[in-house]
Amino acid sequence: MAIRNKAVVADLAILFAALLWGADYIVAKRALEVIPPGYMNGIRFSICALILFVFVGKKLLKTSPRDIISGILAGVMMFGGFTGQTLGLMHSSVGNNAFITSAYVILVPFIAWALTRTRPGFNNFIAVFLTTVGVAMLTLQQQVSVSTGDLYTLSGAVFFAFEIALLGVFAKRMDPFVLAFFEAAVTGILSFAYAVAVEPVPAVPDGTLLLQLAYITFLGSAVTHITVTVALKYTSSSRGAVLCATESVYAVILAALFLGELLNLRSMTGSILIFSAVLVTELGERWFSPTVSGEPSAPAPSTVPIETVPQESKTT
Repeated sequence: MAIRNKAVVADLAILFAALLWGADYIVAKRALEVIPPGYMNGIRFSICALILFVFVGKKLLKTSPRDIISGILAGVMMFGGFTGQTLGLMHSSVGNNAFITSAYVILVPFIAWALTRTRPGFNNFIAVFLTTVGVAMLTLQQQVSVSTGDLYTLSGAVFFAFEIALLGVFAKRMDPFVLAFFEAAVTGILSFAYAVAVEPVPAVPDGTLLLQLAYITFLGSAVTHITVTVALKYTSSSRGAVLCATESVYAVILAALFLGELLNLRSMTGSILIFSAVLVTELGERWFSPTVSGEPSAPAPSTVPIETVPQESKTT
């Protein structure tokens, strides 16, 4: 298959994965009515870790202590992200949860700045402004307060940003599937520990909940995870990130269709601002880069080399 055709197929595969992630919000919202978030995430990521184990196998025996520690650290950040996001989804709308979570993309360059001394570009500062206004329009209520659900979601977005920034460093020296395995395993273990400590024991799952958990685990995690990991070998990091970000758009559309959640004008404006900030972050490097003698400057290396990162979309 020609390289161009492979790139087209890869882009379509990422768009399909984003659609599955968008639907994941709807399924998770329903599942959370029956099962607490800790147990849901524990089941989801423990099974996902077992699936990833098939791909890593004996590689784990060759993993250095340094890489094990790196994987555990990234897993802790991932646990914090998904815990905040799922708690937020219980007390917030799907639209708010999806778009506020996508704000992690804007935070990553600034965290990477502290880790790698790579200064964010001018476009990143513009994105921060757009995101701040967008999040304020989504979350601030008439009495100038923020809902509990939105606060949980914001905390999850911060953890996700730290996770992705760390992955940008760790994935340069680690096998991406080994790194993904440690993330899933740590998140599963910590989620179960959190659930046992603070959550009530859920009732015996019925057929509906089992189907919801199956979707979240296999289609919403394992299939999409592997699909995007492979697809990003054939498309650029900026294109891949923007295509992944369409999950929030899918989530809002599906929430309107299946849950009856409709955005008012203020919320819709906030959502558009956040999505625009994501586009400015991922594509703005070429828009705001200086030119010399009419020739565009060489593009700066991506702060987070997504091609090397097995990107787990930040959906519940």
